[in-house]
Amino acid sequence: MAEDHSLMHKEANGPSPPISRSLSQVLHLNPRSGRWVPDTTHLQRHINSAIAYAGWEYHQATAETECLADHGAELVLEIARFWASLATYNAERGRYEIRGVVGPDEFHTIDPHTGEPGLANNAYTNTTAAWALRCACRALNALEDEPRRAHCSPHSR
Repeated sequence: MAEDHSLMHKEANGPSPPISRSLSQVLHLNPRSGRWVPDTTHLQRHINSAIAYAGWEYHQATAETECLADHGAELVLEIARFWASLATYNAERGRYEIRGVVGPDEFHTIDPHTGEPGLANNAYTNTTAAWALRCACRALNALEDEPRRAHCSPHSR
């Protein structure tokens, strides 16, 4: 199969248009077994919470409200919305669940109960998602300027 040098050519002749396809690998070589297996690490959604955490910690460390008002609150709120979109209510258990995710432990990527990619209710992922949802409320409450708070409100979109 011939190599596709079109991206390199475009870079040499100016900026490339944004790539809108996933560049995640689809196979992973298991170093222990020597077998190629499906790669499900693209389900590591917990990274979103780490981004929200970094943004909030920057605000906490610097007390810089302008950064929070300009970008930080929106960042945290959008990540909280992402988590809310992934959570589903399980009436039988009386709680919300997040399914089909891979936590920071990249060796457990298949649900042992279903055999499907991703885990149900990964403890780390669920804990950081709950934190991000609570943090979104704190970020909105930290905004003193009512129009800025309205800009970040979930009802403004």
